[in-house]
Amino acid sequence: MSAFPQFDLARTPLTRGVTLLEASAGTGKTYAIAGIVARLVAVEGLPIGRIVVVTFTDAATAELRSRIRRRLREVLDELQDGSAKDPATQAIRSSGVDLEDAVRRLRLALAAFDEVAISTIHGFCQRALRDNAFEGDAPFDADVVRDPYDALLDVATDFWRRHIDTAMPLVAAAIDGEPLQPADLARLLSRLARHPQLRILPEATEPLEVATRRLATAYARALDAWRQDGATLHPLLRSSPSLKRDKSSALPIELVDTHAAALERAMSTGSVHSSVLEAMRDFASSRLVALTKAKKITPQHEFFDRCESVSAARRSVIASLRQTWLDYARAEWPNLKASRRIMTFDDLLERMDSALAG
Repeated sequence: MSAFPQFDLARTPLTRGVTLLEASAGTGKTYAIAGIVARLVAVEGLPIGRIVVVTFTDAATAELRSRIRRRLREVLDELQDGSAKDPATQAIRSSGVDLEDAVRRLRLALAAFDEVAISTIHGFCQRALRDNAFEGDAPFDADVVRDPYDALLDVATDFWRRHIDTAMPLVAAAIDGEPLQPADLARLLSRLARHPQLRILPEATEPLEVATRRLATAYARALDAWRQDGATLHPLLRSSPSLKRDKSSALPIELVDTHAAALERAMSTGSVHSSVLEAMRDFASSRLVALTKAKKITPQHEFFDRCESVSAARRSVIASLRQTWLDYARAEWPNLKASRRIMTFDDLLERMDSALAG
């Protein structure tokens, strides 16, 4: 595969269509852009008001505007005094265009320089949509917000109030410690807006209502098994020589006692707390297998299998709740923006793309 040709401001033709120029930082992008504008005006006869130059930041926009205006003046001066130090001037002289026409065009461009569209990408989209409001389907008086996080947080807080505050205690316990607080949900949506191709794993496999019922059933069955055999299981887990006891990554005796106490409280009071779900997570069959020493036999009991079901159902609730949030936000976020008459930068780009596509 051949390498791309190097762009030469003095010699490379400015052909119609799409041309991609790649350049690293500090290689003279602004210098090249200003020279291209000078060539488009002087050689191609393009009115300055028909040229669009976009960049990323307001600071870069101000620099571009200053540099392009100065460059037009410098090229005009060289054409008038007969010099050709600037590559743009060299390109104009070698193009065959009548120099008097080139000088006249540059003078007109400087006189009408305020007509040139030099702005940020979003600023250009906002201006184009405002000037063509019907084609762009954009609100006439909508405010553009640079950072929509606060508005997203309002949507997430409303979701939390509707779906979490009113949920059964078991769901609240299941998501305790998970990144599902309103601030977490707002950040997740903001990230997905920037990277829509991202997949959230694990993906939800069932509706939240189904996952919640499955968790409640599995939880009751596991607690019932502990009620029946907890007096036997507690000393078994404390004394089993098969289990690793390293405090940093295994099941130390102190943790076994803490989990057993949480299970006993849940039975005696009927209260639901995340500590009970943490106990069931550590007592789940797959967890005990992972904590079993090499060549040792893993403790077996129906309670451990039921804890496995609880852990699986808990993961499903978390995934389903996250998906429920995304579905809710996709429906409510446009409504909130419409009610507050705000648009985000992403809205500008999407509406611009839609308007151009017709």
